[in-house]
Amino acid sequence: MAFNHLKAQKKLALSILMLKENIDLQSIPQVVGVKQRQLLNYRKIYETQGLAALEKNNRYRPSSDLDAYKELIREDLLKRPAATASEASERIQKLTGLKRCPTQIRQFMRRLGLKPIKVAAIPAKANQVAQAEFLNNNLEARIKEAQKGESVLLFVDAAHFIWQLYLGVLWCMSRIFIPAASGRTRINVLGAYDPVNNVLTKIVNRSYINSSINSSTVIELL
Repeated sequence: MAFNHLKAQKKLALSILMLKENIDLQSIPQVVGVKQRQLLNYRKIYETQGLAALEKNNRYRPSSDLDAYKELIREDLLKRPAATASEASERIQKLTGLKRCPTQIRQFMRRLGLKPIKVAAIPAKANQVAQAEFLNNNLEARIKEAQKGESVLLFVDAAHFIWQLYLGVLWCMSRIFIPAASGRTRINVLGAYDPVNNVLTKIVNRSYINSSINSSTVIELL
């Protein structure tokens, strides 16, 4: 950070010195290593407020025109997240009339606190209304009965684990082969969890699990 700060100060001092000498504005960015827009901002502040105004912040950071629409843009992106910076750029242009390249939009979204996060999946058949009704009308009463010792409450589900290899990389002279499962080897687990007593009961096999209420594996589990 100290190196970057010192480097910025040197660029600023050199830019002001070359501006004083009336050197061509097209040549200064190539020599100093600053953008044309940044150089024009340097000159504007120097001419209107003097050198002290530039030195006060050590490094001038021009504000974006998008900042005036910051809350509007944040609300729109939170309500309907964009998949790419290009999509966000098009939507922001329609929303504000300001056109910015995807790179600038990406930086702006990060300043808003947004970041690219991989989405997660939920069961497509999930019905929040039906789940809420089941919780209020059925499950809560069963939980109270189980807590009083009047019944046993079990959450039952099956899981199927496949035995397969996740191959990695080795530094070697020739390709190495390691033993793998022959065919589709599975381990089936049917489990019942008692949340009141914190007990898990399970059945494990390598054949099959039929989760029907009348199946032999469910009967065995109970």
